[in-house]
Amino acid sequence: MGKIRDIWNGIPENYKGIILFLIGLFGSNFIWELTISGDEEATEVATFCGMNIAWVFRDAQLWYAWLAHRCMGMLGFQTQLTMDSVFFPNGNGCTIVAGCTAIKQLFLMTVIVFAARGEMRHKASFWIVSMVVLILYNIVRLSLLVYVVKDYREWFDILHEHVLKYIFYGIMFLLWLVWDEWLRKRLEKRKAD
Repeated sequence: MGKIRDIWNGIPENYKGIILFLIGLFGSNFIWELTISGDEEATEVATFCGMNIAWVFRDAQLWYAWLAHRCMGMLGFQTQLTMDSVFFPNGNGCTIVAGCTAIKQLFLMTVIVFAARGEMRHKASFWIVSMVVLILYNIVRLSLLVYVVKDYREWFDILHEHVLKYIFYGIMFLLWLVWDEWLRKRLEKRKAD
């Protein structure tokens, strides 16, 4: 353990934050992939170490589908909500699956925030803000995907699998950046004064 501490102390201060971010991101993703399965498929089974935890995702699926349905209504579009699916009168629609609930991204961000430098009480407050930001983005993301399915179904895969997914991770990085490069330093400076 002393050797790890010596290596850590030898790393320039400017790089420690990004190293902790990467460890948090890749470490939490590794743990997720190792323990959770079935969250990316349109099935009724998602497991944590072999135990069925589909109910955790199911409630979130229903909530996000309802929110997407409501957003479409606020934008003036008529949709039909059937459990976790939102359909337009033209028959096009989509189903919110477990992977759409952002539970994985919320878990990753939780690990990233608490692995970051700074006082725990301040990180806990920032964690709440980051959860709200990610949930709001997910509502916008899912509503956009539901809208795209209405008339532009061919755009769905590229938006879902590439563009909006990486924007999600970009927002997570920006949130961490705000914490590590701005807010944490301001709080430490205020404490020092």
